[in-house]
Amino acid sequence: MMTNILNISHELLPEILSNLSDAVLIIDLHTKKIEYCNHATEIIFGYKEQELIKQKINLLYLNNEVYQQFIQQLTIATKFEFQMQRKNGELFVANHFYLQQEQKMVGIISDINSLKILKQQLQDYDAKLTVSNAKLSQASRFKDELLANISHELRTPLNGILGITNALQEGYYGNLNNQQINLLHTIAESGNKLLTIINDILSLAKIEAGKVKLDISSVMIENIGNVCQRITSKLAHEKNISILNTSYDEITVIQADERCLKQILLNLFTNAIKFTPDGGTVSFTVCGYPEHEAVDLIVSDTGIGIAKKDMELLFQPFVQLDGGLTRNQSGTGLGLSLVYRFTEMHGGSITLESEVGKGSTFTISLPWQPPTIDNKFNKNNLTQIHQQDKVILLADDNLMVIKILSTFLRSKGYQVVIAYNGLQAIEKTIKIKPELIIMDIQMPEIDGIEAITTLRAKDIKIPIIAISALIVVGSKEQCLEVGADAYFKKPVSLTELEITIINLLF
Repeated sequence: MMTNILNISHELLPEILSNLSDAVLIIDLHTKKIEYCNHATEIIFGYKEQELIKQKINLLYLNNEVYQQFIQQLTIATKFEFQMQRKNGELFVANHFYLQQEQKMVGIISDINSLKILKQQLQDYDAKLTVSNAKLSQASRFKDELLANISHELRTPLNGILGITNALQEGYYGNLNNQQINLLHTIAESGNKLLTIINDILSLAKIEAGKVKLDISSVMIENIGNVCQRITSKLAHEKNISILNTSYDEITVIQADERCLKQILLNLFTNAIKFTPDGGTVSFTVCGYPEHEAVDLIVSDTGIGIAKKDMELLFQPFVQLDGGLTRNQSGTGLGLSLVYRFTEMHGGSITLESEVGKGSTFTISLPWQPPTIDNKFNKNNLTQIHQQDKVILLADDNLMVIKILSTFLRSKGYQVVIAYNGLQAIEKTIKIKPELIIMDIQMPEIDGIEAITTLRAKDIKIPIIAISALIVVGSKEQCLEVGADAYFKKPVSLTELEITIINLLF
């Protein structure tokens, strides 16, 4: 049986060797001459068989020096990579595998030059990709910095406009007639619309860069719902749209980022009203599912509805559907994109049910955890407190901000001392020992971060409220980390500021 197999193998061997893609050589160890080569050897090296037989193996190497290196390599290993030469002078890299028996050596040679070239091309491509990624990363950082700086430059004058408008509306500069009140309302409305657009663009840019961190706390959902209804009530009234009584299903508190949740609901309310014809209705419902630890926030309308083919496009940024009422509505097309992103960041989901001509229902499903409320005060529970003996140091280099905040604080009975840079803030804190400090972050001489760090290093435990118009990822966390007790983004809500001051002082 074995003899038959060997006979068959011997008969097939020439055919096997002639069909191999690797070169096979039989070499005399004593003379180093080639005694046999297969057809692949002719293809790889470019020689005819008769040109190779009885020729020394060094014919296949660049020169004698390289050949001697090859001989040396044979004494070290039986399998290795080495450079060889074709008949036309072209050099290439080949895998060598040699077996020795008595005075013969069988060599199997694989042309891996194409693989080597491909590998080098891949390495070059990888290197270029690394450089491109580095450039993209750098461009992304530049973009973030540019957006932050643009935000600062846009917000600074806008803060002044909104701050003064707010102070005038609150009557801090005296009584106003009806015409003045209406004009101030228009200024505030236009300013807030511009601020919303700026915030939307910046929010989306930061989300896409993965640089938005949620500030999860206990949120009074009814308060958020009421605020959103109040903000959109004028738009609803203009179109004679009824906002139906809201049902909260006995749910008072949910765990969420209050700012993001407010933006989610405000965008849904605004869209529902904008795309509902005159005389329609909008409703907001909150449903809790304790067994699933989930809560649904549902905004429904009797608007124009959305076709199924358009639903996937709806949550993409800068997309506005073309049809009916949509052609007459202004906007950036960012609202629902932000709703989707903020919901996703909360670990929630958004579903849409809609029928063209009948209306739409957006359902935001969020994780629901047991509520905890730790605020000592809220907007509806401001205690009358004697503040005449309390000194607040206000550190800011923006004269408009100083005027707005100092006027507001003095109207509440506080004594106000001004510092125009971080260095003055440190010096005046040490000298007068105020009860509280309001510290701007972007100031000359020494910025707010360094000033807070210095004060805390001196073991000064006075409460500090940091304020900033520069929107940079992690700025709030950085301020709190160096020792600030609270953080506000400009324009500062005067009511929220008052609540925070009371919480810190009393």
